[in-house]
Amino acid sequence: MRNRWKALLAGAFATMAFAMPAAAQAAEIGQVCNTLEGYWVLSQPADGYAWYLLGTGAGFRIEGFAGPDYYRGHGNGQPTGYFWRNNINQATCHW
Repeated sequence: MRNRWKALLAGAFATMAFAMPAAAQAAEIGQVCNTLEGYWVLSQPADGYAWYLLGTGAGFRIEGFAGPDYYRGHGNGQPTGYFWRNNINQATCHW
């Protein structure tokens, strides 16, 4: 009887694992994503290294990748700059 319950539970967990949605993909170039929390963005040298703050939930358009830890892009109406990847809510990214 124990083995039946174990087999039943194992089958149920396996079914649930396949039914779960896939993890969010990384943001793609051209997408707009929301921030998880406020973050200071450092603009590119061509813009004179200005800093500006993107608040929690603000949109950030991805223009490219800057190394393994940063996206290059801009906030709404702001200059192009660098944004830390871990502060992007990947589930909110859209075209």
